[in-house]
Amino acid sequence: MTHASPASREALKAQIQRFLGPPATGQEHVVFVHASPRLPRVIAEMDAERLTKNLPPFSYIVVLQPGYAAQEQLPEGYLPANHAQRLLCIPFDSAFAASHDILQTISGPGIRSVVILADPLRGQDADAHAIIAATAIEKFSTLQQKTTGAPDIHTVVELHSSANRIYLKSLHVDTVVCSGELTENLLAQDCFSPGITEVFDKLLHQTPGAWHFATHAICADGPLGHLLGHTYRQLTEAIIRTHSAPLILCGFTRKFPYDAHAPHLCHLTAKKRGVIHNDKQIDLVVNPGHMSRKAAERGFLLKRGYDKDTVLQDQDRLVFMTGDREAALQCLSQMRLNNIKGT
Repeated sequence: MTHASPASREALKAQIQRFLGPPATGQEHVVFVHASPRLPRVIAEMDAERLTKNLPPFSYIVVLQPGYAAQEQLPEGYLPANHAQRLLCIPFDSAFAASHDILQTISGPGIRSVVILADPLRGQDADAHAIIAATAIEKFSTLQQKTTGAPDIHTVVELHSSANRIYLKSLHVDTVVCSGELTENLLAQDCFSPGITEVFDKLLHQTPGAWHFATHAICADGPLGHLLGHTYRQLTEAIIRTHSAPLILCGFTRKFPYDAHAPHLCHLTAKKRGVIHNDKQIDLVVNPGHMSRKAAERGFLLKRGYDKDTVLQDQDRLVFMTGDREAALQCLSQMRLNNIKGT
C-alpha cells in the first residue's frame, strides 16, 4: 500500500500519474473516497468479478479523510498483499479542496467508477461527509462534460440512513446504496419469504464457485419430465425435504401466444424487454404466492393468477440459484413428488 506525500499539488499529481501508468496501457482503476472496514471486501469482490471475465484486476486509489492519521484509516496488513500493491492512498484535502486538476488526474481515461463510502470514523456525521464528497465529484464531472466533452463519471454513494437520500436528489449520482434501507427491507421480506437473505448473500458474491441464477426447461422427454402435472408447491416442499439440496428454487417462466393488443396482462413480458421468441411472450414468476386483486391492479404481481398451486406445464423453465448446475439438475431429476400433497 502506497501513501502519497501531501508535500505539493504537483508532486501529488506526478505520483498519481506514475501509479496509474500511461493511458495507452488500458489499465482501469476505481477511486474510493474515504476508507471503511468494508473496503477489503468490496475490493475482493471487484477482483473476483474481473477474474471470472478473464480481465486484469483494477488499480485502486483511496482518498483518505482529513483529521485522521493514514494508519488509523488503513492500517498495515488491513488489505491482503496482492491488493495493497495495487492501491494508492492520497489525502482528501489535497485531492478535493485544493484544485480540480487533482480530480482530473484521478479521473483520467481509465477510471471505471468513484465509490464514496460512509466512513464509520465520522460517526453520526458519516453520511454528511459522503454527501459533501458526492457534491464535489458531481460538480467536477458536470464541469468536465461541459468544457471537454468527457464522459460522466459513474458515481456510487453509500449512506447509512435512507432518510439522507433526499440530499442527493438534485445531483446526478448514479447509485445510492443505503445500508440501513437494505437491512430494513431484508428483515421485512425474510419474515414472509424465509431464506431470501441467503439468496441475496449468495447472489452478490463473485468469488470462484459463487452461486448464480440458472434455468432449465421441463420437457416430457427430458430429465425433469417427471415434474409435469405436479404443482410448484409440491416441488418446493420436495426440495425443502431434500437434505442439503444444491439449489434454491426462485420461480419459473412460461411462454404463451403474444397478444399485441393486451401487453398489460403481465408485469414482465418478452415484448417489454425487446425480445420475442417465436411470437411468444414470457411470464417470469418469482416466488409465486397468493395475490390480491388490488395488488394485481397496481402491477405489483403478474396478473395471470399464478400461485404456489400452479401446475407445472411442458416447456415451463425452472429458475433457481446454484453453485453447481450439474449437481442441481441431478438433484431435481431424482426427486419424486408422488408422495407429496398438492396443497
